[in-house]
Amino acid sequence: MKKMPLHIAIFIGILAGLALGALFPAAVPYVKPLGSLFIRLLKMIVVPLIFVSIVDGIVRAGSTERLSRIGFKITAFYLTTNFLAVLTGLILVNGIRPGEGVTIFGTFEAARPLLFPLISYRPISSRPLPKAIPCR
Repeated sequence: MKKMPLHIAIFIGILAGLALGALFPAAVPYVKPLGSLFIRLLKMIVVPLIFVSIVDGIVRAGSTERLSRIGFKITAFYLTTNFLAVLTGLILVNGIRPGEGVTIFGTFEAARPLLFPLISYRPISSRPLPKAIPCR
């Protein structure tokens, strides 16, 4: 039997999740903690995976000259893409002006209960896993 490609299995899983959510909407609150846990686990693995990938690339580079050329190219690519992203964002925000004239909550006093809830409910199962790794 031929093994199913990963991208096809992922697509089938997405479609199955959408179908089950549409057919059984009452079950969504019971399954949501599993989805949140899965996303948090994925977020926890991203930083170590990137770190190991960078260290592996440095180790495999070989000579110092080759490493300097790669480092220069990476730095130039990073700075160029960041510049283009900031430039695109500034042009679009100043051109489109999103949110201009929109009042979501009315006054700040009306929004205060929504923005700063007095009681924070967090399920016990999600407390040990951080939403993001804090950097200081």
